[in-house]
Amino acid sequence: MGTSPTFRGTGITARDAIARGLLILGGCVLLLESLFGILAILIYVYRTILDVTTALCLILPFPLYLVGLKSLRVAIWLLWIYFLAQWGNECLVSVPPQLVNPFEPHGIPLFASIASVQIGYLILSYGSRKGTAVNLYNSFATTK
Repeated sequence: MGTSPTFRGTGITARDAIARGLLILGGCVLLLESLFGILAILIYVYRTILDVTTALCLILPFPLYLVGLKSLRVAIWLLWIYFLAQWGNECLVSVPPQLVNPFEPHGIPLFASIASVQIGYLILSYGSRKGTAVNLYNSFATTK
């Protein structure tokens, strides 16, 4: 087997470029969700603990993604746990409380962005050396 093809003069392989693109795409969607959540909670009235958990569910996606600066594996676990917690919160907020579809109304972009981050991580971790931590900082470093 030969080496992976690189982009002209950059030293970045196509595999790394795809992984970086997936990480950026997922991060941008999570950032937009968090910004939307910040705008939404500005007019929110906090009367019960369910109101507080709803506010947290609206603003947490991007801060959980930023955990990836230290460890992308931990960030992905936290994002999937967040997806399940968001679904549970949507079930409890509905009147009357009932089991709802986790992909409505905004679950599809959240699911797709978390999956994008996970696929980017898998691509990066497949090619990394044993014992090397895969995190956002290392994945965007230009020198390996």
